[in-house]
Amino acid sequence: MKRKTAMKDRTYFSIAGFGMLGYSMASLWIYRLVTLLAYRWNPQLASSQYFTWFVYYGLLFGVGGLICFRILRHLPKKKIFRHRMRPSDIFQALCISLFLMYVGSGIGQWLNRLLSASSESTVSSRFSDLIEQSDLRIVILIVVLIGPIAEELIFRKLLIDRMIVFGDRTAILLSAFLFAIYHGTFTQCFYAFFLGLVFAYVYIRTGRPFVNIGLHMLINGIGTLGPILLSRILHQSISNITAGSLRSIGNPMALIGVGTYSMVLLVLAAAGIVFLILRLHRGLEIRLGERSMPAGPTARVMFLNAGMLGWVAWCTYLFVRSLS
Repeated sequence: MKRKTAMKDRTYFSIAGFGMLGYSMASLWIYRLVTLLAYRWNPQLASSQYFTWFVYYGLLFGVGGLICFRILRHLPKKKIFRHRMRPSDIFQALCISLFLMYVGSGIGQWLNRLLSASSESTVSSRFSDLIEQSDLRIVILIVVLIGPIAEELIFRKLLIDRMIVFGDRTAILLSAFLFAIYHGTFTQCFYAFFLGLVFAYVYIRTGRPFVNIGLHMLINGIGTLGPILLSRILHQSISNITAGSLRSIGNPMALIGVGTYSMVLLVLAAAGIVFLILRLHRGLEIRLGERSMPAGPTARVMFLNAGMLGWVAWCTYLFVRSLS
């Protein structure tokens, strides 16, 4: 009887893995095919940043999201208990997210430097390079607005609604893990995992994806849009100084804004440390599910199946590809 139950549970996770695999793999290969055809038809269009952003992410969130939904819909979903979060709770979640984002980003950058030193080459994130070189309006539309909506609906709403039967802890860890390795680079993997833990916990406590979407938009805006603006302001100021005129630095208020913005983020992240310690001290509200298992058997059932092994192998390929 236990063996039958384990097999059913393993199939459950395998379907989830195949759903994630379809979400990422199908969209990437279709994008490559479309890009190949576009280069033959109009090379200038195919090499533009607009083509890369709109075609790739349109396929990822549109076609990939639809494939993922059609696979995961075969799993029964369970309604999440809705609990209202106070504005103060959301603010605490934001501060904790900022702190964890800094920690995860630091780990990723340290590993990148380690890999660069060992291979005597520079390891960079193609996504980061693309963002820095892109039109700010596209970054706002895709990264700050559309991306959080699609990712929260897939990695929180669609996935957790079906994994919650194994208990809150399993649903949170699985959602965060899949969300992390989906990003495909060391630079993004660790902070995506930490943020995924927060986002999953918030969703399980509220049952409202709109709260997650708003929080995700704020984090992406702060973590992506802010650095771009700061980098461009500082780059322009340094260029002007290099040109030989201190008077041409530009608007001094912009530089003051850079310093103020950075200080505010550091203060919020420091507050996040305090909020996180207090939250852990009080204890997290973690409920068991209908099919909860001990940690050891859960890990084996969760990952030792065709779908999850395929998903991990695919993401490993993306990681290796990002290093080349």
